[in-house]
Amino acid sequence: LGRTKAVALVGSFVATALFYALLSLDLHRGIMLTAGVALAANVALSLVLGSSHGAQGAAFATLLAEFAGVAVAAAALARAHPDVLPSLRWSVTSST
Repeated sequence: LGRTKAVALVGSFVATALFYALLSLDLHRGIMLTAGVALAANVALSLVLGSSHGAQGAAFATLLAEFAGVAVAAAALARAHPDVLPSLRWSVTSST
C-alpha cells in the first residue's frame, strides 16, 4: 500500500509541474480537461478496484488516475507548445 501511494505521489509532482506550465501559457482548457479526466478516472477506478480489493485497490486507482492526468496534461502541452516539453530522445555521442 505504501509503495503504491509513493509512486502515485511521483505522478502528482509531475502533474503539478505540467499544470503550472499549462497555467502559465493560459491553456485553461487543457487544465480543465486534465482535471476532469483525472477525476473521472479516480472515481470510476476507485469504485471498481476499491470495492473488490479494498485499500490496495483504491491506492492503485489513485496511481492510475494520477498518471492518466499526467498523460492528458503532457498531450495538451505538446499540442499547444511542443517546444516546452523536454525531448525524450536519447543522443549517442562519440568521445573519440
